Amino acid sequence: MNYSVVICSYNKLEYLKLVTSALQAIGGDHQYILADDCSNDGTVEWANSINFFDKVYSEPEDNGYYLCTIRNRGIERADFDHVVLLDADCMPEETYFNGHNSVFADNKEALSAGFTHFYDSVGKKIINPDHRRKWVPHGKSCVPMGWMSTYGGNMAFTKSVWKTVGGFDERYNGAWGLEDADFAYSCHKKGFGIFAHVESVVRHLKHPVSGTKEMRFGRGPNTKKFKDKHGFSPC
Repeated sequence: MNYSVVICSYNKLEYLKLVTSALQAIGGDHQYILADDCSNDGTVEWANSINFFDKVYSEPEDNGYYLCTIRNRGIERADFDHVVLLDADCMPEETYFNGHNSVFADNKEALSAGFTHFYDSVGKKIINPDHRRKWVPHGKSCVPMGWMSTYGGNMAFTKSVWKTVGGFDERYNGAWGLEDADFAYSCHKKGFGIFAHVESVVRHLKHPVSGTKEMRFGRGPNTKKFKDKHGFSPC
């Protein structure tokens, strides 16, 4: 199966290079799209110079934390129906696409929620394994996943699912967190299954919180947005 791989970045060039190298090593006839949140560290210039990315989008102005916007702009540019969403600090394992393939083989339209292990900054030493991995029984490879346990830095879905739920809600821009839970909950409400496969794994690369967006890190504002939208607090 061919995917449009949308990689979202903000001033993470050194990590994006590792993610790109991992994707090049995996191979496959996929489309690669960079969706950048107005980086000023040379990310866009580098992406345009390496003959890897099929499309590069960058927000024209730094309006703050615009993660939902750049995700939507990247997905809008996807030519394949199946979309993989990665953050620029999430380095996929060799089996990455195989896991998502297995989910979609059994579920035509679903949300495939990958696993995320936390590594050092170069992706060599594991710091914390994904706690959700313990939810997979011995001998199983794919399990249903709750919407609250679905993380935006590593997921896959069809463009039709994305369109049906209205994409990522850009009202969550400006603060970190819960935009992925909102997307997954919207999928759940529409009747789309959410599944996680043990082969859809990324290595989350350790990094400091990004510059000007550090003050926006926290779930507070987005918790209120979620409650106002759905009528209950998710956490």
